[in-house]
Formats: sequence, C-alpha cells, structure tokens
Amino acid sequence: MTIVSPPPLSPRSWKGKFPFPLGTTSFIFPEDYAGNVARLAPCLDAIELLFFEATPRGLPDMATIGALAELADRWPITYNVHLPLDLALGSQDREQRAQAVETTARILALTTPLSPTTWTLHLNPHRDRMDAGEIRAWQERIGGSIARLLDRGANPVRISAENILYPFDWAEPVIARFGLSICMDIGHLLRQQENPLAFFDRHAASISIVHLHGVHGQRDHQSLETLPPDGAAIVATLLRVLHCEVSLEVFSHPHLLASLAFMDRWRQGEENLDRPKGHTL
Repeated sequence: MTIVSPPPLSPRSWKGKFPFPLGTTSFIFPEDYAGNVARLAPCLDAIELLFFEATPRGLPDMATIGALAELADRWPITYNVHLPLDLALGSQDREQRAQAVETTARILALTTPLSPTTWTLHLNPHRDRMDAGEIRAWQERIGGSIARLLDRGANPVRISAENILYPFDWAEPVIARFGLSICMDIGHLLRQQENPLAFFDRHAASISIVHLHGVHGQRDHQSLETLPPDGAAIVATLLRVLHCEVSLEVFSHPHLLASLAFMDRWRQGEENLDRPKGHTL
C-alpha cells in the first residue's frame, strides 16, 4: 500500500510532552486506518486502533497492517488495539464462545506485527442485571474462553480488560485469576457516577492503559472541555500520578483538538483545579 502524506493533525506536536505516552483513536478523520495514522503520528505518541466489529469488513487487511508498520517506523509511535465489541466470550451458547475465541486469536495474530502495547477487551455480560448465581456462571464461561485464548499463546499481561457500564467487581475475579491487566476508562466511571480515584487506588498496579474522554450528561466520548468542574479536578489529580499510556478516546477532529487544549492547560499548570478533598494521590 502506498502511504499518502496528508496534512498532519496540527502544526504542533505533543510527542514526549507529558509524563506518559499520549495518544488518540484511529477514528478522528473520515479516512481509513492508514490515513488517520498518517495525520496523527507526527503529533502524538500512540494510536488506539479501533476494531468495532469482528467481521472481515471491520478489520484491516495485511496491506494495511504493512502500511501501519511503515508509519510507525517513520514516526516514533506505538499502537494499542481495541478489540471488537461483539466478541461473545461469555455467551451462554458454546459455539458462540468458541467462535469468539477463534476470532480474538485471529485478530491478535493479525496485529502482532505492530507490537501493540495492549489489546483491550470488553468482557461483556449477556444482561445488565444478574443475580449472584448468574454472575458466577458468567464468570466461569468468560474464564473458560480466556483460558482457551491463553492456550493459543496470548500473553495475559498484554490483554487489558476495560471497565464498561456494569459493576467492575463482576469481572475482577476473572482478571485476577488469569493475570490480565486493566484498561481504566475514566469517562465510563464518571458516567456511572463511580469514583475514578477509588478505582485507581484499588487497581493501580494492574492498569496498563487509560481511556480519557469527557462526559456530558449520559453522553461520553466527548471533548474533555465538557467535563464539569468536579470531573475536571478528578482528571487533573489522576494525571499527576499516571505513567501508563493515556488515550484520548474521542472520535472527531474538533473533540480531539479541544481535549488537547485541556491537556495543554493541565501541563502548563494553568488549569487551577483544586485537588479533590479526601484524596492524597
């Protein structure tokens, strides 16, 4: 694949400007994976490759993987991979679980040449509300799928389970059992009115990547500029102690530029946000 040289995200660069690698998603511009990366790589440290569907049309081909590898050589960037949302690793149907394991293993093999820092996985429950028995059964099904995936050679530390919109303690026993890492999504926690500082205190040693985005009402993945003062103060507090990769998980050019402006103000000490009371991070 011939790599085009479209105009970069900005004349500015944020590479190496923070105490952590800073990146964003591959869905910022209305272009393909290589087109987005070509515009983002000159300005950022990392790219989150988003795979929303586990179908051939939803995944890059080998030519695209080659182009992404070439762009990483041209610009010092790293990749992380967000695995498809429709992987039914905890399905009640055995065949669906087996297919999900095969699909996940295939995507890991496809993207391994890019040396991703992590593959982020949603451990989706089949229902939003489950009783204790249903939770245990789901955990056993998820655990069986993860075990088969690791038997295929996957490295558990490089698979990060993301907190999504259900109680994270449902997934904690599976994560601990197999030694998975954690993708901390701050926006999801704020949307659920959960305390991101308490989540970080509990899981800091296992967090390998942070997804960061604004929340406005029940809409997440917005610009960081949409955060209310309390949310902005929490984010500012967390940014002081993070050293893992941080992905601005937004999906448009305006939202990314506004979020980078927020990050600039934090870095320059101009945010003037008080540390939330009762926390000593």
